[in-house]
Amino acid sequence: MSTTATAGTPAAPPLHHDPLAAGFPAGPVGRVLFGLAVAFSAFQIATAAHLVDLPSQVVRGVHVGFLLALAFPLMAAVAREQRGGAGGRIVLALAWLAALAAAVVAGYQWTEHDALLLRAGDPTQTDLALGMLALALLFAATWFAMGPALPIIAGAFLAYCLFGEHLPAPLNHRGYGLDQVIDHMAYGT
Repeated sequence: MSTTATAGTPAAPPLHHDPLAAGFPAGPVGRVLFGLAVAFSAFQIATAAHLVDLPSQVVRGVHVGFLLALAFPLMAAVAREQRGGAGGRIVLALAWLAALAAAVVAGYQWTEHDALLLRAGDPTQTDLALGMLALALLFAATWFAMGPALPIIAGAFLAYCLFGEHLPAPLNHRGYGLDQVIDHMAYGT
């Protein structure tokens, strides 16, 4: 279906939400984001071709870190460009801060891989803090890219993990602590 208007009729709204339909923005921010996308692609090819053999937990952590580090600033820059460059400096700065946080989480999962395996089921406060940060970043990026439906559904299942023990039978379960849920969701297989 076309979104162009004919004489006298307004354009139909797009059938789907695509925040990145415009592609990479022009200028230095766009070039940095394009370089990040190329680096992400090279990482994926290197791991798929077994040129770099990393544990699956590290590959997953770096994969999600790359995606989040690319998604936040790209969506903010595209939205700013669509508004003609008006405003959005704070939003763009927050997007780059979120990208940096995603890179920190991915780096932590890579550098602490062996230690995370050894203390599986007994996470430290740092493990929990970075695990919660990873989930929050993932939920936020999903909300911005796809709208609220998927994060709300995933949030309901996350709430079920945390509070399902209070439901009536047969929906209840034995209950899981926050540390168990974060350890499994952020670092588990």
